[in-house]
Amino acid sequence: MVGLRGEVAVTERWRLKGGVDAFYLEYDQVTGMLADSSLAVEYLPFKHMGIGLGVNSVRMLVKADGNNSAGPNLNGELKFNFTGLLMYARFFF
Repeated sequence: MVGLRGEVAVTERWRLKGGVDAFYLEYDQVTGMLADSSLAVEYLPFKHMGIGLGVNSVRMLVKADGNNSAGPNLNGELKFNFTGLLMYARFFF
């Protein structure tokens, strides 16, 4: 898993946050990848609390080449893509 995250304080109460995580794996005749990314704006109304609104995207791809005589004969491709709204509350001390 490889990831990159960042946060920028626009003002004392407003922050811009983003991040990307990626995973890739090859095993036998199966390859796959998973990627998760997000971008959000966060407001801190109190000293130890923040609320945020953003967008999150998850992508997954798995491919199998069915030329395996020793194990299961899997052949195909699986794709999953999701993008949605992200709302959250954060408490920190």
